[in-house]
Amino acid sequence: MKDIYRFNIILIGAVYVLLLFFITSCEQEEAVVELNTAPGGGTVSTYKAYSLDAVTEDDVYGRIVFYKDNSNYTLVQVSLYNTDSEADYITTLFSGSSEVENPAELLDLYTVDGETGEFSPSKFYVIKDKTFFDGLTEYDAHLKIMVAETLVSIGNLGKNATPVAEGD
Repeated sequence: MKDIYRFNIILIGAVYVLLLFFITSCEQEEAVVELNTAPGGGTVSTYKAYSLDAVTEDDVYGRIVFYKDNSNYTLVQVSLYNTDSEADYITTLFSGSSEVENPAELLDLYTVDGETGEFSPSKFYVIKDKTFFDGLTEYDAHLKIMVAETLVSIGNLGKNATPVAEGD
């Protein structure tokens, strides 16, 4: 009697394992990634670019570019050259021109990775104020690039500088 009981338990266990195997091994459809964009999507052609000048012997310089996207958000991109691959470059917008002493901090942007010279967590920092880009020409600010406590690059923007490139 014990042998029949044991046999039934083993048989039920084997059936359960086989059933579980067949259920979980069903072929899944592979998801197809849609690479096309909607008409007009993925195209950002309205921008203003400003120079970032080196202020140390390291000669770290570059550009800050403000793009207006299709939703009227402002995308900010910083590109730096001659960066140290092991350093992180802190990017912060300050009030007034670069000559102002003790300017107010307006906005911390992403950190630039010294390895790539680009923002590290994302290619663009997004400013969700939909009026920012249209008011950029009158914006009274400058950008400082720091490594720890050392200023390595600086650039005026808005009413304090003429864009080095523009697109519409």
